[in-house]
Amino acid sequence: MPSPIDLTRILVIAPVCNQTDLDFLSKNQISDHCDVIELRLDSLTDNLEEISAFLTDNRPDIPILATARHPDEGGCHSLNAITRQDLYLRFLPLVDAIDIELRSVSEMGEVIDAARSAEIPIILSFHEFKSTPSVAIIRSKIDQSIEGMGPLGKASRIAFAKAGSVLNYGYLKEANAPGQWPAIELKQSINRF
Repeated sequence: MPSPIDLTRILVIAPVCNQTDLDFLSKNQISDHCDVIELRLDSLTDNLEEISAFLTDNRPDIPILATARHPDEGGCHSLNAITRQDLYLRFLPLVDAIDIELRSVSEMGEVIDAARSAEIPIILSFHEFKSTPSVAIIRSKIDQSIEGMGPLGKASRIAFAKAGSVLNYGYLKEANAPGQWPAIELKQSINRF
């Protein structure tokens, strides 16, 4: 496996969310495009065998991060906790880190224990550090984020990277959020500045 995710430098992460992204991975020198691959297992439920084979036989020489998103946090296919847990456990031996939402910690205890035993880093996703916001505030923040990810999204990705944001998301072939850059362009732009 490659070295773990280097959190001491600015990184570009490219989510792999569909067949087009998987095809791109197998045909390109992926380290030219990004620094970390994020496998969105919740989006790739029809491609699990292909992903396993790829990671076993043709693994890129960059870190692989896996996530199986909760449906309320952008997860695809409305996967229940048991299905998401099974996805994490299946791919844990093939990845370098996992991302679990803070809201899912209690239901992903077995995954967390297995990751810790295997010394695989766990990223806990949470975006409010001082208090637990009300539902109204969360909805407002989501609306603000969607608006900012549109026309301001491209500029904010460079600005945040230059301000020290370590994990910066681009895409390989198809954007999965408004305002995303192609990962290779984001990586080149960050390196230029």
